[in-house]
Amino acid sequence: MADAGRVSRVTVTAVFGMLGLATGTWAARIPAIKGGLHLSAGVLGLALLGPAIGSVLAMPAAGAVLATRAPRRVVQLGILALGGFLPVTTLASSAWQLFAVLALWGAGLGVVDVAVNVEAAAVQNRIGRSIMSGFHAAYSVGGLAGAGLGGIAAATGVSARADFLITGAVILVAGCLCAQTFTSRPAVARPAAGQRPSRWPQWSWALVCLAAMAFSSFLAEGAASDWSAVYLHSSLGAPVGLAAVGYTVFSATMTAGRLAGDRLSDRLGPARLVRLSAGAAAVSFGLALLAGQV
Repeated sequence: MADAGRVSRVTVTAVFGMLGLATGTWAARIPAIKGGLHLSAGVLGLALLGPAIGSVLAMPAAGAVLATRAPRRVVQLGILALGGFLPVTTLASSAWQLFAVLALWGAGLGVVDVAVNVEAAAVQNRIGRSIMSGFHAAYSVGGLAGAGLGGIAAATGVSARADFLITGAVILVAGCLCAQTFTSRPAVARPAAGQRPSRWPQWSWALVCLAAMAFSSFLAEGAASDWSAVYLHSSLGAPVGLAAVGYTVFSATMTAGRLAGDRLSDRLGPARLVRLSAGAAAVSFGLALLAGQV
């Protein structure tokens, strides 16, 4: 049983890493995509709505499916889109094509994110102590690796298409193999005879507040992942290779925070930790914009 728990923890960690690898690789090569399609900042911003819209549409649907389906197959389905559509982004010849491909890619990202968190919660319950922040640290490590390797690829002249093909293949193979080991059951217990399982959560102010906090967090994270490289390159004049390091720095410090998150939550309590973390993020975000230098 202990061995099975360790295997589950390792494979769930690896899938979180694949999520981060995908987003980090994409973030590092956005300037190359922007330059290849000759997009203005405004048009690029519209195209970058694609992943967000795809995720927003896919996440509630994934949650509903997970009410009656185990996470394993749901994760594998999302991995196919996550790894498969990443290199397809380089085939887009217009902003609208890029938007469409990114929406499908974002849908895969959202499906995997929801399903792997369900599996992670089940593993945490089996182990009996807080390990969720450590799982999310794996996402940041993956993002760090993707951004770092993407920056190296950009600096050495490797095309975004070759970069995405390699990364997409790694995500497809590793993600599907790891998800095959998932063992948790559907999130909703089998109902009594004649009743249908509830696929949607009950409305509550607690749910609204958690959703608002998640929105704020992803708004800031999305700004850092999608715009840090563009801001450093286009607004501050950093070379392409150096601009890609912006997300690398962000991922590195996020990783440090998440590695310490479980211990800090136990010591400070989750409510106080949220307040302190939100304040630190807001202040440092403002300071980064006021600095005006690479």
